[in-house]
Amino acid sequence: TKPFTIESIRAVVERGIEHINLQRENIRLREVANLKRITEALGSTLELNEVLKVVLESALSEVQGDFGAVLLDQKDQRRVSLAATVGSAQSIDLSILYPPHFHERWREGSKQPLLCADGETPGFHGPLWNHPARRSAMSVPLRAKGEFIGVVHVSREESPAPFTDANLQTLDMIAAQATFAIENAK
Repeated sequence: TKPFTIESIRAVVERGIEHINLQRENIRLREVANLKRITEALGSTLELNEVLKVVLESALSEVQGDFGAVLLDQKDQRRVSLAATVGSAQSIDLSILYPPHFHERWREGSKQPLLCADGETPGFHGPLWNHPARRSAMSVPLRAKGEFIGVVHVSREESPAPFTDANLQTLDMIAAQATFAIENAK
């Protein structure tokens, strides 16, 4: 075997660092492209359903999810409304699965970003978390003027790979943009 020189090791390390930097730049470019798409949708319509659909499609594309939903908090009525869905699990009846006595627990549990792999569930009842086909799921809160107004939920049903913390951060960034759209469209 041939001994390695410091120069050859340095060259390999530099190529590795360059490769990692290019991967990070590609991720940032994809995020910016999705944010641009959301921003364009915001500028072209104030129709809530259309805006939510664009937000969910962007989120699913960015994190390679199979199903996305926006749940809005109807605090005064002690219920959750399913404002929009995109993807494979669109037949979820929240009226049965989110009864009023679970509402406050759902609100409190949903105020923080959540990430669950297959078999894990958050500390509160929820149909999107307990869906039988779910392999991995995450949700991030929507806040308007500091107030909790709902969540963006994304899940994977096809891919065996669980979501990562980076996916959760990306979804959080998309949700921040979505909040402006929701408030403007209301």
